[in-house]
Amino acid sequence: MSRIISLKVIGDIDWSKEVDLDFGSICVLVYYCSTINRPMSLKLMNALLTESTYRYENDIPSEAYTSDNPISHYGPENMQELIYFLTNQIIPNLSTQEIDLISQVYGGIENFINLYYDGPPFLGYFGIGNSELFEGFSGYTPNLVICATSLCAFFQRVKERNMKYEIYIE
Repeated sequence: MSRIISLKVIGDIDWSKEVDLDFGSICVLVYYCSTINRPMSLKLMNALLTESTYRYENDIPSEAYTSDNPISHYGPENMQELIYFLTNQIIPNLSTQEIDLISQVYGGIENFINLYYDGPPFLGYFGIGNSELFEGFSGYTPNLVICATSLCAFFQRVKERNMKYEIYIE
């Protein structure tokens, strides 16, 4: 069973605005983004990292941040660029056809995992395995559009509330 990545605006009491996404689908989405626009896919990855994970992965002293601190690395000032990228590049590209990227483009789960780890080094920030990818779901383009749209809505809320957010991977 795949892990879930949960995003929650700090101080938000409306639980319906929390976003819970399939971890495998997020990994496929970030990989797909890296094939379209690598610098923006790195920014998307950074938006999905806690401050402590970002510091660890980039060899920056952790200071007061520990692995049990879910505070995001990015804040509201970074959201507009991500919203624009997802809305104007990724969602339109994914919406052109209904296919399973994992089986029909990337050559199956094992091959996708190899492509993922052979891709940009920042993809390794999210370790992924066979148990988190499901052909017909994780790479299914309508599912990825839903993930990207959910991220856009969440990033918009972060921007509007002008607050950082918490990230949980369970």
